[in-house]
Amino acid sequence: MRKSNLAVNGSKRNISLDVARVFALCCVMMIHSSSFFVAKSEPGSLGFISGNIFDSLSRVGVPIFVMISGALLLDENKQKSFKDMLRAAGNTVFLLAVWSVIYAVAFDLVSPLIHGENVSIVGFVKSVIAGQVHFWYLYMLIALYLATPFLRSFVKKENKDMVLFYIALSLMFVFFRPFISMLAGLNDKFDFANALLDKFHADFFSGFAAYYLTGWYVVHIGIKKSLRRLLYVTGAISAAGTVVLMHIFGDYENIYIDTNILTFTASVAVFTAINSIHFNKYPKSLALLSKLSFGMYIVHIMINKPAQFLLSGLNPVVHILLRFAIVFVLSFVISFVLSKIPTVKKIVRV
Repeated sequence: MRKSNLAVNGSKRNISLDVARVFALCCVMMIHSSSFFVAKSEPGSLGFISGNIFDSLSRVGVPIFVMISGALLLDENKQKSFKDMLRAAGNTVFLLAVWSVIYAVAFDLVSPLIHGENVSIVGFVKSVIAGQVHFWYLYMLIALYLATPFLRSFVKKENKDMVLFYIALSLMFVFFRPFISMLAGLNDKFDFANALLDKFHADFFSGFAAYYLTGWYVVHIGIKKSLRRLLYVTGAISAAGTVVLMHIFGDYENIYIDTNILTFTASVAVFTAINSIHFNKYPKSLALLSKLSFGMYIVHIMINKPAQFLLSGLNPVVHILLRFAIVFVLSFVISFVLSKIPTVKKIVRV
């Protein structure tokens, strides 16, 4: 990584990671602005095609978030004790609980009352426990925090080959599985491949650990220029492949999943590209957006649902772009206001 990206104009923040964080946030918001058209539109329609393009190309969002966490939390030059990670996990549990209640109040109490509908206490309690569609990331983050002390014990520069080997095994046992499952759905002759992989019971290599370690590797070890070029080409092909495969097969479960080899390749390519850019300036707007990214992520669904209703009937492309813009701006405004309130600012992590 280029040293100038660590400190420009006196800043101690990693500019590349801040750029990646804001980009990932935009991708997540775009997914939630476009996924409705993929799920509800007829295959081949303008809604499905436009939704699929925006949705497919934005699938790198969550993996990039995880790679950023890996680059920061697995940094051997920074002390991250077992207690530090327990504290981080505990803080995330607190945030999860608070926002689950806020969303349940908004969607299961206030909204029904506004529309003259009956309020279900059972539904309210279930909503608090289950959380919202995007809260799964917080649950996953808690697990990553708890796994971090174990991972830090071997994620070191002298063990870089071992880290690469772990990532390679994850790709083999996990990231190719969705692709194989998709093929098996077309021809049961491919079932043998999944059956063979099942025999290994390689659960240790599952989940988002591969992204976590890859984030550390890209930032702290780096990828040679010649390999970066190959990665960029492969990543572009993977992103295009996601669009094409979804258009042909419509297999939402296997094609859009984060632990898919196409998603992995595209995500690592984008993350590597951002990390390779030389930044001479550190805009204050970037710093602000990066600091508010968690708050914007957590509140954007509250805006997204009403925006979907208000923009219904518009051309799908216009709907998606306008909805994204509305959600992004209002999420920023709400997070910024909350960040200025002394006690409340804790729930947006400023």
